[in-house]
Amino acid sequence: MLVKNFLNLVLKAYKQSMNSNDVISWETTGQAKIVLAVENEETLLSFYEKAKKSGINSCTIKDAGRTQVEAGTTTVCAIGPAKVSIIDSITGNLSLL
Repeated sequence: MLVKNFLNLVLKAYKQSMNSNDVISWETTGQAKIVLAVENEETLLSFYEKAKKSGINSCTIKDAGRTQVEAGTTTVCAIGPAKVSIIDSITGNLSLL
């Protein structure tokens, strides 16, 4: 994962849900950011779709293609902020990166 993409993703997810109660709670409880691993882009997008369908704030970043990843490849996905139990219902079977 490219660190720049991760940083852009955190900012995008935060901006998307700035005025929600979930963000207020997240800001007052340490602003956890958990990085999980998936096998490929298809799997990453399936978790993104599950989160969207569940009504959880989620977003992705597509790589610009200036380094080792082809332009347009979705490289990272943010799910949340939301209650841990809600996020775990989507991502609970993934391993830490």
